[in-house]
Amino acid sequence: MFFSHKVTVALLTFNRSEYLKYSIEAILNQSYEQFEFLIIDNGSTDNTTSIILKYNDPRIKYIRLPLGGNSAVSFFNAIKLSQGKYILITHDDDILEKDLLKKQILHKF
Repeated sequence: MFFSHKVTVALLTFNRSEYLKYSIEAILNQSYEQFEFLIIDNGSTDNTTSIILKYNDPRIKYIRLPLGGNSAVSFFNAIKLSQGKYILITHDDDILEKDLLKKQILHKF
């Protein structure tokens, strides 16, 4: 099986736009840059969409789910839509350390 990316980072979000920018930027600024970036929005009703659409990065794939799902729906969509061999699922209030992916890639893969 061919994987276009070794790693997929999936960021799950719902109505926490006040944290979202920091979480996205921490992922985009990783020292290891070869990853697919899924942002899975569980139907947010705040300004989540406008925040995400400000980023012009080819790694980002924005998936907006219908309102009314739960975090399990987002989680399973992240797994289903991931094209990477490995997946890191994180949340909108998590801030990744700059070298997190690089350390995990070098150590585990």
